[in-house]
Amino acid sequence: MDVEALCSTIPAPDVTIVVTLSEAERQERLLARGPTEVDRETMAQGFAARVLNAMRDPALHGPFAPTSWLDVTGLNPAAARAAFIALVGNTSSVSQVQER
Repeated sequence: MDVEALCSTIPAPDVTIVVTLSEAERQERLLARGPTEVDRETMAQGFAARVLNAMRDPALHGPFAPTSWLDVTGLNPAAARAAFIALVGNTSSVSQVQER
């Protein structure tokens, strides 16, 4: 698959929001809901760290910049949803959103 060609066909977003969660909590939630085979693959040691490191590399953001991050560790689903809605609903400039 030619990812670069694919990205050129996708309209660039105003902002990309990456929702994160501690790895322990992520795996706990996956196990509670019943993980799929793909979920099980993501549970391999070091997988999440490699993905997050790649996501933090500004060179890889390309058309998906600016990228904002929302950590929902410790939040129940309703609080996580409210935090996301508050972030998305912020009508002020993107520069006020936590960016990495």
